[in-house]
Amino acid sequence: MDIQQAQLYQRIRAFSLDEPGAAYPFSQKLARENGWSADYTQRAIAEYQKFVFLAIAAGHPVSPSEVIDRVWHLHLTYTRSYWEEFCPKVLQTTLHHEPSRGGTLERQKFQDWHDRTLASYRVFFGQPPQDIWQSDPPRSRGGWLQQRWTIPFATLLAFWAATVGFPSPALAALRNPLNFKGPEFLAFYLWLSALSIFLAAGVRWYLRQRQAWQTAKWLPASLVWLMLPLGIAKMAIGIFRDKPIGWLLILCIIVAIIGFSFLNNDTNWSTSSRRSRYGSSVRSRCGTSRRSRSGSSCGSSSSSSCGSNCGSSSGSNCGSSSGSSCGSSSGSSCGGGCGGCSGG
Repeated sequence: MDIQQAQLYQRIRAFSLDEPGAAYPFSQKLARENGWSADYTQRAIAEYQKFVFLAIAAGHPVSPSEVIDRVWHLHLTYTRSYWEEFCPKVLQTTLHHEPSRGGTLERQKFQDWHDRTLASYRVFFGQPPQDIWQSDPPRSRGGWLQQRWTIPFATLLAFWAATVGFPSPALAALRNPLNFKGPEFLAFYLWLSALSIFLAAGVRWYLRQRQAWQTAKWLPASLVWLMLPLGIAKMAIGIFRDKPIGWLLILCIIVAIIGFSFLNNDTNWSTSSRRSRYGSSVRSRCGTSRRSRSGSSCGSSSSSSCGSNCGSSSGSNCGSSSGSSCGSSSGSSCGGGCGGCSGG
């Protein structure tokens, strides 16, 4: 690492993604959206800083891991921080993010970029941490339950009050609701299902306010699906006792469908498509104006790499373009990257 590269890395490390005095800072939002622990989030941010350093200093196109790409996507949403502070003052160039165009050739290209990125990482920083630079982000990590099962105390209190407020004869039999007769159990199951749906809607609203989009889909659905084992157990008893179970079967199907409806969250679409579309919109709104403000810029729309006239000390900036297509419905690995500056 030469003097200029050391100065660049020092500026990157000194730049804080958390706005001073913010009640809901960048790192907390990143942790909540992905279900990461505070320690893992800080490590992911540190690796993101190393990645953007490589994008400028490696001299070849680079491609992030899925974890680092999530940090990058969120940083792009802080448009003033990214375009007015980070790029012009810290990187002293533009660093664009472009989605992959899809297909086998694109996957091969980005895999090659990713391999070259890891090779350059080893040159500058040593062996990359596997839990951050691997293809798939962590599914379960310290703090996972804390992030995903944060339910407002008022919601639990409301559930307790509704249960205690249930009529006393039924409350006595509530210890074993499977002993209810058919019509009584249907009424009980319908009431309890309506309560679980109401609570699920409240939890989803709360999590949306905290911008925990993924948790706002799975947790409410899980609350509704908790009703299914009870209904299935009662149907099994009914079949064993040769009793009709048609109405209960219909109720269970309705409950299952309502649970799936919480997963199909049209307000907060899937992370990958939401981020890819947002990255494209940010690029289209901001990219042109930022490149015009840089002295001389380079990089084509395909963003394979920047020309050799970039990164000189005379102040001409390199408009490196970047891209990502992080995952598909089949769960493919992160196929995105950025065309780094290849000049001196």
